[in-house]
Formats: sequence, C-alpha cells, structure tokens
Amino acid sequence: MAELEEPRAWIRVTPNAEPLFVELGGQLDIASLPTIEADLDGLLRRDPARVVIDMHDVHFMDSSAVAMLIRLANHFGDVTLERVNPIVRRIVEVLGLSDHLSIGRGSA
Repeated sequence: MAELEEPRAWIRVTPNAEPLFVELGGQLDIASLPTIEADLDGLLRRDPARVVIDMHDVHFMDSSAVAMLIRLANHFGDVTLERVNPIVRRIVEVLGLSDHLSIGRGSA
C-alpha cells in the first residue's frame, strides 16, 4: 500500500475568527504555492480588519512565498506573523518588510 505523501505546502483558515487566523506550513516555494492557490484566492475574498498568520510549521520559503506575504499585507493592511522561525524573521527584516508584516510576540 502506497503511503499518502504530505503536501509540500498547506494553508488552514479558521472560519469566522476575528482576527482572521491563518496557518501556513511546509515548504513555501515556487513549486508548492500553486497547490494552495485556490485557498489563497478564497482568503483574499474576505474582508477582516486584521489577519494573524501562524508560521510555526514553515520550513522553507523562497521569493515567491515572500511575494505571497506581500500580496496578503497589501490586501489586508494589518497582518501579523506569529510563531515565526529565525530564518523567516531574518528574511522579513533583511528585505525591510517589517513595516508591512508585523512579527508578533509569539515568535521564536
């Protein structure tokens, strides 16, 4: 029996939460992001006052993932990244995205 392969990237959105709570995980790169594109499009149809993105399970992200985060920040305005690993934190800081993507207190 073949084992089910875990998706390279995944997204979960908590319905009816305020602020809107989103979990991202896996390897967020140019090859994996198309697998969550429909979920991202659904997310962008919402209109919350604030969005919290839990990134504790993000193991890797490339420039396409950075572009996705910028797209979310531009769309929603108030976006906080929670439980961010040091690599993702460094990417946000080095690229000067701290003005658009807040890093919450629950981050490593």
